[in-house]
Amino acid sequence: ITILPGKVDFSGRGGVGSQSPVGGILSSKLTLEDVKTIVEKSNTVESANGLVQFSQTVKHQDRQAVYFIVGTGQDYITTRNVELAEGDFISSADVDSSRRVAILGSNIAEDLFEGENPIDKNITIGDLKYFVIGVLEETGAFGGQNADEQVFIPVTTAFDQLGKENLAYIQAKATSADSVREAM
Repeated sequence: ITILPGKVDFSGRGGVGSQSPVGGILSSKLTLEDVKTIVEKSNTVESANGLVQFSQTVKHQDRQAVYFIVGTGQDYITTRNVELAEGDFISSADVDSSRRVAILGSNIAEDLFEGENPIDKNITIGDLKYFVIGVLEETGAFGGQNADEQVFIPVTTAFDQLGKENLAYIQAKATSADSVREAM
């Protein structure tokens, strides 16, 4: 389940700049507090995770490329059903402390480290050094995204790097296939 920012007022009043064919006005921002509320208030949501995304040059020694950076939380693995090939994923302590740790998608690990184990090594994202703590199992593309081609960092660290505190979207996982409609 993907939750996008925006609340639509369907009252028909419309407004300046309204693009909605039914006269709705889009407004609102998603925050980490929204993620917490979704999990706490819903009986049908197993996990939820807020995300921020941006592109940035990622370097290791003399190898570099522009990759998609995903600021996320500790529940990404559960929410997206992905596995680690090795190492650890982002922890709640990493998020709480805005640690500069990174988890590499499988293709990025291969591109930047050429068969060398990237765990406990440093990379640079933009101008900032990050410590690699994990590598994801190869997943392939799913839902228009390919985790193999992404670098994952704590969402709060992404906020610091971008100078903002709003999420691009929230992903949630229902407790079962039967509860998806109710969770929405």
